[in-house]
Amino acid sequence: MWMVLLASAGAQEWQGGDAPNVLMMGNSYTFSSGGIDSRLRPMLEEGLAVDAVELRALAEPGKTLADHYGWAASEDHPWADALGQGGWDFLIAQDQSQIPGFPQNESYWMNSAAGAEGLGALIREQDGELVLLMTWGRRDGDETNAARYPDFSTMQGLLQEGYLAYAEQAGGTIAPVGSAWAVIHDDLLAQGLDPTDEQAFIELYSGDGSHPSGVGSTLAAAVIYASLTGRSPIGLEMGFDGVDDEQRERIQDAAHRAVFDDVFGVIPLPFVWTQEQVEDASGVVDHSAMWVQAELLDYSGPLEIGPNAIVQVGGSFSGQDVLGSGLLVVEGDWQISALPASVAGALEGTGTLTLSESPAPGEVIVSAAACGDLDALEVLGPDGPVAFQVDGCTLTAADNIDGPKTDPEGCACSGGPGAGGLIWLGLLALGWRRRRD
Repeated sequence: MWMVLLASAGAQEWQGGDAPNVLMMGNSYTFSSGGIDSRLRPMLEEGLAVDAVELRALAEPGKTLADHYGWAASEDHPWADALGQGGWDFLIAQDQSQIPGFPQNESYWMNSAAGAEGLGALIREQDGELVLLMTWGRRDGDETNAARYPDFSTMQGLLQEGYLAYAEQAGGTIAPVGSAWAVIHDDLLAQGLDPTDEQAFIELYSGDGSHPSGVGSTLAAAVIYASLTGRSPIGLEMGFDGVDDEQRERIQDAAHRAVFDDVFGVIPLPFVWTQEQVEDASGVVDHSAMWVQAELLDYSGPLEIGPNAIVQVGGSFSGQDVLGSGLLVVEGDWQISALPASVAGALEGTGTLTLSESPAPGEVIVSAAACGDLDALEVLGPDGPVAFQVDGCTLTAADNIDGPKTDPEGCACSGGPGAGGLIWLGLLALGWRRRRD
């Protein structure tokens, strides 16, 4: 009876002046336009209310995750010396800008994946977390690999797939910087505009359409801030030198949505702040001001989901009432001991509700304050499948197992960073070309 979370161990919670120590390993994307680190440090210090964050950035043009690992694991090299200092809470590592989107059987990609795995092992030796900085697609795609990367959206999608695969292999977590680029890009598309003609998107890049501008580096820092802390960058004032009020609001909104909203259907992304044991929390899944995404496996006992939490039933959950205003996603088996069951927050899912008793037609099976998709749930009683109808956010036993189920529009899911279901996310590799950035 335990709760396993969808990222690796080691969540941080800052109180009373405890400041995180952050080491970055990157390339020219990291240090362009004054550097991401110069913006990130004041954001962390303001947002966490700490006096001084130790943040060191190591970067050379064109370097890959394989390069970073090779240097970090060697002797008498600045990368190894810095990591060997110890005490790092986070190692933020960035790959060369094209490689993560290459085919995953291609040598560049496999070398970078192995590098990420090696870096993860090194930082975990000092109880730190590997955070992979997901970069962004180029403004007009990549002319050196035009068939693979014809435009921003295609390139960004492939980079996202690659970084998520790196994270899974390395046991690492994600800072989805490129996803924030995509938020701004796709908002413009939704308005019927060409993002490559619009200042809000163009201004993220320097003149080459690849490296970040000062605005882009600030957006990257805001995403990393949210990814490390689980706290929204909205409202921060420090770290935004060189951007005007309109740009700051757009940066903060895009960073918030990239981290906390299911805008691209990949919640739950692996973030460092998603860890919490339900037994340690006395049946309360919450994390103060932080967002929490968790998977519930074979847990029995009282369960309360805080307003910033999503809990997915992955195995079985034995219980009747779910308290709190968070979101419960049933993709496993919720064993309901007595009818009716209730969810004080939101409910959705495609899993199974297993009842200890057979309901009479018209009897309420489960009700929720808010909901998403409930039609796809399966209900089983002691004698087999149970017919049910959906009325708003209430499941009621019905007469006919083949009868229609209705989920009226307007019953929107709420109570957590995303309303969608929780899901995870072949050319033969010949001659892929990479640039030095």
